[in-house]
Amino acid sequence: MTADEFNETYALCHFLPGPNVVNLSVVFGSRFRGPLGGMAAFAGLLGPPVVIVTILAALYARFRSRKDHTFAEKILSAMRAGFGGHREPQQPASTKPKA
Repeated sequence: MTADEFNETYALCHFLPGPNVVNLSVVFGSRFRGPLGGMAAFAGLLGPPVVIVTILAALYARFRSRKDHTFAEKILSAMRAGFGGHREPQQPASTKPKA
């Protein structure tokens, strides 16, 4: 692909709706290998980030529920204690009534 062909393709991608980088990858792949090349370029550009973000979201959802309080709640509790406010009540070790 010459510099002039690349500039024409880049100008076309600016004209087409959608993200310029995605358009450029599809047009570039299509010029070299036809429709399958365009699909491969599209999948190669967007596939790995989608997989990574999906895995990170699943890990976040899995391990988010392990904490009793959120980070913001811990910060607010520390600020209240530091500025002389009330302390958070401690949860009792056991809930059995004393006889």
